[in-house]
Amino acid sequence: MLIPVLALILTATACSDIQKMEIEAVLDARNSAVSARNIDAYSSLLIQSYQDQGQDKAEVVSKMLQLFEQFDALEMKTFGRTIRILENGQAQCEQTYYLRAKADNKWREFNQREQISLIKTTTGWQISGGI
Repeated sequence: MLIPVLALILTATACSDIQKMEIEAVLDARNSAVSARNIDAYSSLLIQSYQDQGQDKAEVVSKMLQLFEQFDALEMKTFGRTIRILENGQAQCEQTYYLRAKADNKWREFNQREQISLIKTTTGWQISGGI
């Protein structure tokens, strides 16, 4: 009886680890999209039905595009990341982002803790809230 339970626990842990790696890839792709100022890549990471604090996907993408246009260069990195896999194909990530933005030959730096919601879709994990 102990061996089937242990096998089930190990399988669940392995699935959880794979899901966390997939989520890490999405969050790292967000860093890359912002740093490259690639609005198409950024937009593709958000679920079509994105909705958070009264903002839909179009509004979030529009604000990011304004940020891209406002600065000559951007560098985004994240650290202190904690990912929790929830039920029903959902996950939460808490992390701190570090954003460097260059305008008028001067770099500005921003640090902020954020909580991002993700959902598993037929095409993989996508950001569903928190940005």
